[in-house]
Amino acid sequence: MKKTLKIITSVIVLLLNISCENQEIFPSPNPEFSIKYGDYGDIVLKNNSTYNSYTIDWGDGNIKNLDKGFSEIFHGYENDGNYTLKVTAKRKLGKSGFTSEVVKITNTKGTFLIYLNKKINDNYLNFYIDNVYIGAVSSYITSSVKISCDNKTLVNGVGFYKDLKPGKHTYRAVSANGTYVWSDTFTISNKGCVIRILV
Repeated sequence: MKKTLKIITSVIVLLLNISCENQEIFPSPNPEFSIKYGDYGDIVLKNNSTYNSYTIDWGDGNIKNLDKGFSEIFHGYENDGNYTLKVTAKRKLGKSGFTSEVVKITNTKGTFLIYLNKKINDNYLNFYIDNVYIGAVSSYITSSVKISCDNKTLVNGVGFYKDLKPGKHTYRAVSANGTYVWSDTFTISNKGCVIRILV
């Protein structure tokens, strides 16, 4: 009986020693990364560590689970603000650890495009966005010419394009003598494009 108890005690001590050694040999993961900021409220997360799996909490309600390592990963934010980015890494043995960093997003924006699509009997047309005067045009473009956000520079001379923060905005276009008036509200999303054609 004493011999059996001694063997069990020895096994327990051995297991505890192995466990302690494993904790030293395989400590909790400490994921390392760097962040590159883009032009439209987006970032590229570059992974500088090698673990078996990752969970990325972008801090805006979006979470990405990866069952393997990665080199770089892209993410876009919808609004300006400070977001706590948390990267959790996991080893095969089940140990996990995380690193977090505050991401400061200041450049979310979308594009608003507005132009005149018909001839008006007036000298020029004044344009306002959010009650701020942005300029005037005296020409129009025919309906056969298709303007999009991919070729937005075609609007020069017949309208305007402007990068705006995400959210609700207003526009107003008024002819010189007030005969023609257009106005409306529109919503901009990050990297989105809104087009208004005055006809």
